[in-house]
Amino acid sequence: MYYQPSQKLLLSNKFSSQPIIIQQNIQRKLNSNPFDTPRYQAENQTVKTQRQKIVNIDEHFTNLYCNLKEENQQLKEQLNQLELKVLAAQKKLELLKQQ
Repeated sequence: MYYQPSQKLLLSNKFSSQPIIIQQNIQRKLNSNPFDTPRYQAENQTVKTQRQKIVNIDEHFTNLYCNLKEENQQLKEQLNQLELKVLAAQKKLELLKQQ
């Protein structure tokens, strides 16, 4: 079973001022898969590639976030250790002043 829609395309003619009407017949099986065409597959491949790039970017930023989170935690621990050292040094200084 085929259906044949006719599409009218208006093409301008270089040699005349009136447009030329061309009748096109498009034949397609009703039960065929329209997504099997090479054009669709190429477009679909492009979309898959773009999705893959997006996934790679997401992974990249996820890794960056995790690395920054770990680095932030390490810096907080170092800051706490330095604050404890400062407090210990202040106490020693107070003890020395009292003597």
